[in-house]
Amino acid sequence: APPRMGRRRRLLVEDHYRVDAETKSLLPGLPINDDENDARDLHDFFNLIALVPVVVLNIINWDWDVLIDGNKTLKQAWTGQYFPLFFATTVGYFVADLIWVIQIPTCVKSPAVIVQHHVATLIYLLVPYMHPQDTGWLMGACLIVEINTWLLIARRVFNKQGFGPWVIDLSLFSIRVKLISIFFYVTWISIRCFLYPVIWRLLWSLWYD
Repeated sequence: APPRMGRRRRLLVEDHYRVDAETKSLLPGLPINDDENDARDLHDFFNLIALVPVVVLNIINWDWDVLIDGNKTLKQAWTGQYFPLFFATTVGYFVADLIWVIQIPTCVKSPAVIVQHHVATLIYLLVPYMHPQDTGWLMGACLIVEINTWLLIARRVFNKQGFGPWVIDLSLFSIRVKLISIFFYVTWISIRCFLYPVIWRLLWSLWYD
């Protein structure tokens, strides 16, 4: 029987990276986003603004001297001084973004994934809400990833042409793209590849004990 001819299923990773259609391997550069999509652009700008207070309030809830010391635990480095404001701001952001995506699903490429993520996040936020003294630090540690989310959106907004950050000339534009991309990869590796495994190990220890 002849092979079935149909539309190739789009990979989720293609939202943020260029992918070879045949080998599925990652290619240099970024996806080109020069198409007219006002819903997406407006949603991106909303996130670039709304994520700032979430990130800032998270940062100021940590004692960075203790954190950098390395001899203390994450829980000991968490002050929680501004936790009520941090919690309220975070919940407000996720609720607002959830409603936005439900009402205007064309603002993102994978609305179902975003909705599921936000619902799961709001459910897990019930834990630090009910036990702020014991798990507030965990909320802060997990949500530090929003720095990486901000950079992910920023490199899409400021690099719609999809230029590769390592090959373009050092113009004012390319320096901005390079810095955003460098910080994106630094935070992606440090948070998702190093911090999150540490958190999982701590959670496992707490569960086991």
